Amino acid sequence: MGFLQKVALWGEMAMMLSSVRKETVFMKSWVVTLALAGFFILGACRSDIAAVFPASGAHSFHTLLAHEYRNIAAYEEEEKMRGQEAALFQSKARRALRHQRILPENPADYDVPDDARAALEEAYIILADALDYLKTSENELLLALAQTRFDCWLLTQRHFSDADNYIACRDQFKEAIARLSVSDRDYPTYFVYFEPSSVALEDEDMQTVRRFAEQYKGRVNWSVVVKGYADSTGNSQQNKIISMRRAIAVKNALGQHGIPLDDIAISAVGEAGVDHDTDDRYSRRVEMIARPVYLEDEINLTQVPGWHHSGQNTH
Repeated sequence: MGFLQKVALWGEMAMMLSSVRKETVFMKSWVVTLALAGFFILGACRSDIAAVFPASGAHSFHTLLAHEYRNIAAYEEEEKMRGQEAALFQSKARRALRHQRILPENPADYDVPDDARAALEEAYIILADALDYLKTSENELLLALAQTRFDCWLLTQRHFSDADNYIACRDQFKEAIARLSVSDRDYPTYFVYFEPSSVALEDEDMQTVRRFAEQYKGRVNWSVVVKGYADSTGNSQQNKIISMRRAIAVKNALGQHGIPLDDIAISAVGEAGVDHDTDDRYSRRVEMIARPVYLEDEINLTQVPGWHHSGQNTH
């Protein structure tokens, strides 16, 4: 099948998939990206649409990774006549099918344009973080797409005449990363509690802060949000102030345990949402949550109620 025929077939498949899965915004965005780029024609010579976008829950990460590496290898060999790149991707596909650990290519090992190196190195660090911490069943397809598109971006970035392809790979990598999700089961919210009118952390709560910090310190691509609450004793302005002071106390304690203060945002909720008939210790709390900064508004800080503060120590 010739290249133009594959492009036409891919366009037909894109329209079919868009009409069948209108409710799936993400899949449609991938279809539009690939169709507009005319790029890769990922499996377009196959008649089975499921072969192009296998369902994440039905396949292991290694199977999905092998599938995507085979697609890229076929494109490199049949359309670009780049045998060396094709052989690399085929080798990765075979090793993935044997359930070996397949690492993304490292920009340090390649001669890429100077103006592209910083972006590639940053993307490599983000991808490594996602592969380490976000490899869940819900994310397997996205991670397979992200890893293979990163490798494609890195290798095609070297070819100045192949700008459309490396741009398509780069954009698909970024979208896959942004669409990853974080499980509350794996990364739950931590709570510390306060006595009435107090901003002091008890020993038990300091231990909670320490456990949280131990889990997340050193993760350079993660941010922490600390939200303070108060019961309904006193007026709302006083409660907003004391909830802010509690959040600050927790932020400073996290800093003492190794979390960079610039990576911690705080919010004062005050007595918002408190049941005035059942005011209790739970109302006088601070919540701590950590999420990767590269996800699509994962923490949603712009929607957090109360006063916000990010960066630098606060007393």
